[in-house]
Amino acid sequence: MKFPFLKLLLCFSVLPLWPGVSVDFPDAGRMEAANMIDESIQTSGPLAKGTWGGMGINFEVADEGADIQFDCAHGSINQKMTPDREGKFEAKGIYVREGPGPIRQGRIPAEQPVTYTGVTDGKTMTITIRVEGSDEVIATYELTHGRSGRVRKCK
Repeated sequence: MKFPFLKLLLCFSVLPLWPGVSVDFPDAGRMEAANMIDESIQTSGPLAKGTWGGMGINFEVADEGADIQFDCAHGSINQKMTPDREGKFEAKGIYVREGPGPIRQGRIPAEQPVTYTGVTDGKTMTITIRVEGSDEVIATYELTHGRSGRVRKCK
């Protein structure tokens, strides 16, 4: 053969076809590790049930929603929360501010319609509460699954 590099090229292209012979490409391990990392971030199915807690919030997830306790407030979500492949979710709910001191008999605190938006990796969550129909953010919290939140109720 006139072109020696063709012999070399032919050798490397046929070599992986022979039993017991493998060719290791250095980038293959890194690509596989990157795919494993991406898969661990992605979630599937509904938000993990149980307690999610953080500073000023205790978030109890059930089959069809959540009961939420805040410092000087409470709220609820009455729908299943299912994160997408990036771990993001959105749910409509209510938020009720509680004031310090006694509440007059017969007076019921006003429920405020809100949107809860969050992102989770299955172990931690960041959730933001916005007043429905506006850009007003009530609060943003960092939560951890399996931990109770630190909530101090108004007295």
